Amino acid sequence: MPWTSATSDGDASSLTSVLVLGGSSAVGAFAILQLRKFLPASTVILTTCSTRNHDLVKSLGANNAFDPTSATLLDDIRAASPSKGGVPAILDCVNGAAIRHDTLEALDAHGSKLFVEVPSGTNIAPEQIPEGITAKKAGAYAIIEKMGMVEGGSGLRDLMVAFEGLLERKEIGMPLKVDVVGQGLESIEQGLDRLKKGVSATKLVVTL
Repeated sequence: MPWTSATSDGDASSLTSVLVLGGSSAVGAFAILQLRKFLPASTVILTTCSTRNHDLVKSLGANNAFDPTSATLLDDIRAASPSKGGVPAILDCVNGAAIRHDTLEALDAHGSKLFVEVPSGTNIAPEQIPEGITAKKAGAYAIIEKMGMVEGGSGLRDLMVAFEGLLERKEIGMPLKVDVVGQGLESIEQGLDRLKKGVSATKLVVTL
């Protein structure tokens, strides 16, 4: 896990709680599944998503879910954390911290203060991350480096082969509804139009 080296003893299993931003997104839902699978049952998994998806993320393994637009978001997260002071780690799957900077205040001042984000074009700027917070990326290249794979095209191929094997063995799967928009590159525009209209707890796919 990308935050393992930032915990006090180098063991992610020591995390008492974690906050996943965007739990009903494809990445967020998958993250909740994997966190619940690999972290101790006592670890409290909190997440943010729209209220209509709260039951969904709880079924995946989240202990509690919060509306990211709520005025009481930070207080609610702190109250739900074991320490009552916030969480030691945040995993941002939807640029939540870039949209709402005060989300980082949900980190426990006395914890690991680790912020992990999935790379995209709209991540929070480094200068907007308060001092004392350890920030890391959780993208494909970060996984390649962590696993000691070869950088570049061969490393990505190795990673995709590894994921393909996990899918074939049904060790992992898509936790959300999959909607095939169409086939061929000409269907991409149709998919983008769907996104503009709003898609929730659904993975849009274009087959080639």
